[in-house]
Amino acid sequence: SKSGNIIFINMRNYASAVMRGENDHPNTLAKQSTNKWTLVQQSKKKLSLSALMNVASKNVLRTSLHVIKNSTKSHQRPVPALQCNSSNNKTHYTGTGTRYKKPPLSEKEVDNYLFRASKFGVSNDTLYSIDELKAMKRRFTHHDGSSHLHVLVLLSNLELDYAKLLQEACNSTGNMLRKTLQAFKYPDSYTVKLERSGKNVYTLVLQLSRQLDRYHEMKLKDIYAKYKCEGFAKWLGGMTGWYYSPGVNEWGQFIIARLNDLQSVVKTYAPPELLYCFPGESKTLVWCKRQDLWRCVIDVRFFVERAKKKLHTSSARRMKLLQNSDDGPDSLVHWAHHDPQNNYPLTVVTAESMGRLVELLVELLLQVLPHDAEEKLNGILAALFRKKKQ
Repeated sequence: SKSGNIIFINMRNYASAVMRGENDHPNTLAKQSTNKWTLVQQSKKKLSLSALMNVASKNVLRTSLHVIKNSTKSHQRPVPALQCNSSNNKTHYTGTGTRYKKPPLSEKEVDNYLFRASKFGVSNDTLYSIDELKAMKRRFTHHDGSSHLHVLVLLSNLELDYAKLLQEACNSTGNMLRKTLQAFKYPDSYTVKLERSGKNVYTLVLQLSRQLDRYHEMKLKDIYAKYKCEGFAKWLGGMTGWYYSPGVNEWGQFIIARLNDLQSVVKTYAPPELLYCFPGESKTLVWCKRQDLWRCVIDVRFFVERAKKKLHTSSARRMKLLQNSDDGPDSLVHWAHHDPQNNYPLTVVTAESMGRLVELLVELLLQVLPHDAEEKLNGILAALFRKKKQ
């Protein structure tokens, strides 16, 4: 270094001066030797500090070269543009061509992605492939039930008395919740609990050791959405048979009259294959006029079962006409095929359910009968709406 060269030159000059006899005074020589010694020690310290700085600069340079090398490799493998918003870690993926770490997904998010993929195909917004999502689903499914509970909210904003009544019904012997889960092929145990969500407001939750698939969850929620239907708690507790609601007596004759009006329209406009049991052999009508609600609904059920075969597309609203009492106590026509004392889940025949029967029946007839019958069918439906407003 520069300081070392200066020291070396000074020492060489000093030695030359001594050999020439210059500065030979003892004090002068001692003073000069002391100054030289101090200068040598300071130079050594500077040399050691300079060496340390050189080592540190080499390490920094080596690290910088390593970073530049890795970044160059990463830019050599561009990835497609990604767009994703993760609600868990607030990470945004944009089309910068840079590979980002994929965010972890919750079990609910995995179920949503798989459900969308099964219905609408794979989305471009999904960072994971179908195989990766299925592998995540398997890992969630195989969790130990004792350490991981899946909670499904069945009902919310319930008063305490009714919430306790529903909880007791869910825990009773032969309850419909257990039968429904068994129909879903869910053999594991479950727990129904009440959670306080506000002042005198409670939530009914279902705790499961493993999660149901999305379709079964939606079906359970649809069933419990009928909690305001008359007799729901009895149905949930496992009661069987059917009976008339006290309020149906006032509507009984009105509903019979509207159903008989619809029978007249069917008899006028329906083709023979719908009107008669055996069109080519006898003239036995499938649907006759009755003065008893029970027998009238029996004929309606026979007609609906024949009429649905003429429809080329399925409809959820039309299928509700033939829905049995496995999904709630509001069956429309299924109950009439059995005696009041039977082993099928409970059905309560109410004014509301019979009014809905007329509405759905008119919708069905508008599709299976000629357009000439449309005016009369709309007139019957208008009379029903006027009655409801009274």
